Amino acid sequence: MRIFVLSLPSSSERRSRASAKLAREGIPFEFIDAVDGRTGQ
Repeated sequence: MRIFVLSLPSSSERRSRASAKLAREGIPFEFIDAVDGRTGQ
């Protein structure tokens, strides 16, 4: 099973926490860059 984490590229703290938790459990994952609907970016 592939794990994807959807996150805004600018959410570095959230990405860091997710990376640490998933790595601690030995779960391979990939970030997918989200788009902020309020700004279109």
